[in-house]
Amino acid sequence: MTLSMNTPEFLVERDLDRCIKCQVCVGQCANEVHKYDKETDSLSCDDLACVGCHRCVTLCPTHALTIKKFPLEFRENANWTANTINAIYKQAESGGILLTGMGNDKPYPIYWDHLLLNASQVTNPSIDPLREPMEVKTYLGRKPDKLDFSDGELVTEIAPQVELELPIMFSAMSFGSISLNAVKSLAAAAKEVGTMFNTGEGGLHQDLYSYGDNAIVQVASGRFGVHPQQPVLDANGVVGQVIRSLPFSSEIMLITDPNHAIPVQVNRNGLLTIAVGSGQMNRLNLPFLPNNADIRTGDLLITSGLGGTFPQGYPVAVVDQFTPEPSKPFASITATPKAMLDRNRELLIVWSNTNPIPLTSEATANDKKTETPTHE
Repeated sequence: MTLSMNTPEFLVERDLDRCIKCQVCVGQCANEVHKYDKETDSLSCDDLACVGCHRCVTLCPTHALTIKKFPLEFRENANWTANTINAIYKQAESGGILLTGMGNDKPYPIYWDHLLLNASQVTNPSIDPLREPMEVKTYLGRKPDKLDFSDGELVTEIAPQVELELPIMFSAMSFGSISLNAVKSLAAAAKEVGTMFNTGEGGLHQDLYSYGDNAIVQVASGRFGVHPQQPVLDANGVVGQVIRSLPFSSEIMLITDPNHAIPVQVNRNGLLTIAVGSGQMNRLNLPFLPNNADIRTGDLLITSGLGGTFPQGYPVAVVDQFTPEPSKPFASITATPKAMLDRNRELLIVWSNTNPIPLTSEATANDKKTETPTHE
């Protein structure tokens, strides 16, 4: 038998003068601490299995049981406490990680309760000691070693900064570990006071999209905030849109897919049209422009924002061919996508406050549901 270094946390004491051997403790203990031996007609206790729930103490009809802390001492110091030693023993023997519910079970200090803002006098002399404003705005992000100016203008490139109205951020509390209403309350509070909340790993509900400016988002897959019809981009332009979201991956339809169409406009003059996938990785078709359309080779096509799926202003393609077709109503126009569709390693999924137009209108869908067949 392997020697165990684990020692009991609790000591179960039984008053034999009070015990009537009713075996209530044996039947009620889920951890099998109490055992009854028929041959000797006696009760025994396995102290190592006791978790200190006091169920047996409460249900004992004669109050014959008492639970105490196990009287064991270690050679300990400030960094090597008895709790640390016992935790190492347990993890080494079980190979697992010690978990606790309802917060931390260690007496770590809560620094929030010890914060003190001594604002008794901000200016000298004090303007108003009772209502004097104090600036606590904080910027998170990399800061340059020095700032360079030219003719009074800042020329030093500043890295992106997160602006907080107060030096406090909400820690990650994921949707699933807490309710949607609780997450929305955190988001609303962060927006109100000008700070950030963290979505955690439990998912990003669509109701939280309006709080995007105050959100630190952990995005991975379907349960982390990826939904069908979301636009997908790379560093150069539009790649496509999500068509199916799974728990650990998502499928994207490229803009060059023959089943895909995207509303675009010519960046030079605002001419609106639709770019349709050709089925080839490096080509888009613009089949709905007349022969006299004001479009030329080299024109940049950007998203128009129509339809609500793709936000306005993102690069889509560059016109590479314009061939008039006098015998046909529309010209032959092709464009090359700006996105690197065949060599991307990282993609950006965009949120938009606009609602994409559904493929089937609600009225049409209801008509189909209520339509009844006619018999001649």
